[in-house]
Amino acid sequence: MYWLNQEGFVKSRLFVDMGQDWEARQYHYHKLFVIAGALGISVFGFELTMFRWISMVCFIVFIGLLWLFVKQHREGLTSRDYFIVITLP
Repeated sequence: MYWLNQEGFVKSRLFVDMGQDWEARQYHYHKLFVIAGALGISVFGFELTMFRWISMVCFIVFIGLLWLFVKQHREGLTSRDYFIVITLP
């Protein structure tokens, strides 16, 4: 999030010396989450509370979409499927 906001692309110092040059530029990441973080940094600044709120909002949206999915496919789900859905988050 920080590098996208500062330099316009994502990179990670976690991948130094792994041979893929991902410490310079990274192409695989959760794009919507990182874009939301970069937008939050540009609007609210680099604050820990802002990162927590972005994570919470993404979690709530995920739970809501999961609930809608289960509601639509209620007839075809077995008890094993419900267990898997409950343990996903």
